[in-house]
Amino acid sequence: MPFKHTRKFLSARFAIRVVLLLVFILPAYSYSKFIRTKPLRVVETEIRSASPLDDSKGYGRGLTRRMKHGKVRMKPLVSVNTQDSVQNPSHACLEPLKVIETQQARTAALVPLKVIGKKTVPPPSRGDFFDFRTLDGSPAGRAILRIILNEEDKGEYFVMLTADGDALFSRDDFKKLGFREIPKKAVRKNGQVSFISLSPEIRFETDEKQSALIITANPHLLQRQRVNCVRLCPLDVAMSKNNSAFLNYSLNCNLGDSFDFRTLNIPIETGIRIGDYLSLSEFSYIQNKSNHSAVRGMSRIIKDDPVTLRRYVVGDYVAGSGILGSTGTFGGLSISKNFSMKPYLIRFPGLSLSGILQNPSEIEVYVDGIMVRKEKLSPGEFEFLNLPVTTGAGDITYVVRDAYGREERIVHPFYASSNLLRPGLHEYSYNLGFRREAFGRKSFEYGDLCFSGFHRLGLYRTFTGGLRAEADRNTLNFGPAAAFSEKLTSLLP
Repeated sequence: MPFKHTRKFLSARFAIRVVLLLVFILPAYSYSKFIRTKPLRVVETEIRSASPLDDSKGYGRGLTRRMKHGKVRMKPLVSVNTQDSVQNPSHACLEPLKVIETQQARTAALVPLKVIGKKTVPPPSRGDFFDFRTLDGSPAGRAILRIILNEEDKGEYFVMLTADGDALFSRDDFKKLGFREIPKKAVRKNGQVSFISLSPEIRFETDEKQSALIITANPHLLQRQRVNCVRLCPLDVAMSKNNSAFLNYSLNCNLGDSFDFRTLNIPIETGIRIGDYLSLSEFSYIQNKSNHSAVRGMSRIIKDDPVTLRRYVVGDYVAGSGILGSTGTFGGLSISKNFSMKPYLIRFPGLSLSGILQNPSEIEVYVDGIMVRKEKLSPGEFEFLNLPVTTGAGDITYVVRDAYGREERIVHPFYASSNLLRPGLHEYSYNLGFRREAFGRKSFEYGDLCFSGFHRLGLYRTFTGGLRAEADRNTLNFGPAAAFSEKLTSLLP
């Protein structure tokens, strides 16, 4: 064979060898190097969820380091789009991080890939990320779920789902959901409340699409809601204490049919205020065809205490001994409770409304056609206290709209009396002085020394008790006094 042909032949053989080397030898070498690791072991890791990750720098890396130390082959992690993302290590044994969008926060859950020999249990899908699996395939684990209690969204809570289909809540979360207290029959597992043990009062089911736990509970187990409708005094109200004086007068003249003079009456009232003291005096001038006279009416000095609502009077005053007693005009000393110093104070108990709601509802309260309160309430028992009403007869209308848009209207007649005092409120008047004689005709005519007074106390919203007394030199009269009414409540379905 000529040399030039031999050189071509050798070049062709060299090229073929190079191709074979690239095709067979190098992949085999890489493959043998790749499998020089220890065999796979069964990996069982603790499943934790956070919103967002508890520590994106420490949690993900720490979990990766623990798996590295176990000599386990791992696949790459997929980082979460947060400020501190989990770094992509060279190896990992986790499926990519699942990011679940919720209304309140963005929740990231690490979903493990369970290994049993050469078989693996597939991770849960995006819709049911909370459905963790044990090694035998049964659901179990701790997850963040949206809780819906009697059609009301309570937000996200940590829930422990057990293999037997139970849902466990911590004691604090149980009360935060709105329950009154843990029932005695409740079974506790690892210090947590078992919902299965509370059946049939509490029923629950999981909604995988919404990642939610739907709970239906007896409304009697939920906390009682109280709404106080009392009117508060404005903070910018202040009583004036400036020194002042006034004079009031009137002229009344009575003429006959032929315009002849018959009577003339000129009443006069004067007042002077200095600091906390007010001096009042009344006079009148009366003239007719036969005579004329000037008569002093009532003269007194008054001091009001706006803190205790107490009024002190020295001089002439009109006083009585309560509802069952008598009334007279005296000259002396008087100490009494004066509610007019606080116009926003409601002295008698307001009406109340109580009921039970199965679902979250909105309640509107109308008094004689005027809306006085509007509230959105959660399921359970509720009570409206101190509804603002006026004395006398009237109607209260309640309009209830539930979560489904259903409306119910209830009309309830009422009668409110000022003879009742709200619980804890005192009303009293103690008077000691001389009885005024020939009042309006003589200026300084007084009789015997006498006493008149009463004291009442609101014991309950429906009962007010008290004592009354009056006495002079020849008479002593005293006894108990009481006022009560039937409690007005309306139980709603």
